[in-house]
Amino acid sequence: MAPRHSILFLVMRRMRAPLIVLIVVYTIAVLGLSLVPGVDDAGRPAPALSLFHAFYFVSFTATTIGFGEIPAAFGNAQRMWVTVTIYLSVIGWSYLVVSLLALAQDQSFRRALAASRFSWQMRHVSEPFYLILGCGETGKLVLHTLDKIDVRCVIVDIDEQRVNELELEDLRTDAPTLLGDVRIPRTLALAGLTSRWCRGALALTNDDEANLAVAATARLLNPNLQVVARAQAIETAANMASFGARRVINPFETFADYLRLAMREPNCYRLLDWLTALPGSRLRKERAPPRGEWVICGHGRFGSAVSRRLSA
Repeated sequence: MAPRHSILFLVMRRMRAPLIVLIVVYTIAVLGLSLVPGVDDAGRPAPALSLFHAFYFVSFTATTIGFGEIPAAFGNAQRMWVTVTIYLSVIGWSYLVVSLLALAQDQSFRRALAASRFSWQMRHVSEPFYLILGCGETGKLVLHTLDKIDVRCVIVDIDEQRVNELELEDLRTDAPTLLGDVRIPRTLALAGLTSRWCRGALALTNDDEANLAVAATARLLNPNLQVVARAQAIETAANMASFGARRVINPFETFADYLRLAMREPNCYRLLDWLTALPGSRLRKERAPPRGEWVICGHGRFGSAVSRRLSA
């Protein structure tokens, strides 16, 4: 469902009862006023108001405008009915206003508004951009790196707190941000995966299944798109490669490679660190690693990767 249609659906669903109550109140007030007989200036019985005049009077009375008794002065019966109409309309409008305030605070409605605003931003994108899917520490580092070289990014993240924090980031280029699950193809399509301006997708979430879903969806929706994905498991990396991911990065293996390089070739590591750092970074001072035997505490994924690299 398109964002604008979802907003309309939410509004009509949440405001259905208040609108029905207000319509019923207006209908009863207009019909009653058109049936209650009036009096003329001499106090003699006079015909009741027509439906048009009754609707006109109820319209400006219920909204507290109050132009007076028109087209002629009312009788006591009409004034009594108008009094009932005033209290009924106050109840109806109060119910409507409270429902509107509750709708404005509803999380589903706010997410739909954010998605609609994001969709509008993406329709007006007319320059190349990269999709950053998952904006944790790695995603933010990539975002700031691309921003410093004036490359536009579009961000999708499932964490609402991170999405809100991104609005406070000091960026040179505008980075549209969407709160959504990258495992859902519709989310990726909304984020511009199929756009002719999309130059690549970076799957950087901490969930291998989500990154694999990105690789598979990109293969189906945009086969020529370059995909760089993060994978912690060897099996996931193999699946990503079968879906045509241009580069699959294992953070544990990569860190272990850097650690081995820093221990065995410190100057090469300094050069690599400088070349891959943020634009404008300076070359770090030379630091010789401690000599002697090293003890690896823990034998999880990280410990296993370091053991393999250091023993190679």
